[in-house]
Amino acid sequence: MAEGDIEAFAPDTIVSEVGNAIWKRCWLLGEIDDEGARRALDGVLTILPDLTPGLPLAAQALELALTFRYPVYDCVYVALALQHGCPLVTADRRLVRALGPATGHVVHLDDWASDA
Repeated sequence: MAEGDIEAFAPDTIVSEVGNAIWKRCWLLGEIDDEGARRALDGVLTILPDLTPGLPLAAQALELALTFRYPVYDCVYVALALQHGCPLVTADRRLVRALGPATGHVVHLDDWASDA
């Protein structure tokens, strides 16, 4: 991605999801201190891909969630991949199992990396 070989997209909700994951590592798991959390967020924010507003993805994400009985906040990522006609590359094996076969757009990071 840094070399320009891969174009990446993410919904704007990724910012709060990443922030929450960092907060968990800091306050719930005690793996990093407050300053480490701040540095981690700053680092992530500098490498994020182009962010897409979630509002235009909401209806399709809800339809996916209703169809597959899967949380809307994860289906937003799938809706974005479908919108761009590209794969959603994820480390979430449960998401791959739930939506990958039916949509053809959700692949596990390990599988994608071995094809790249």
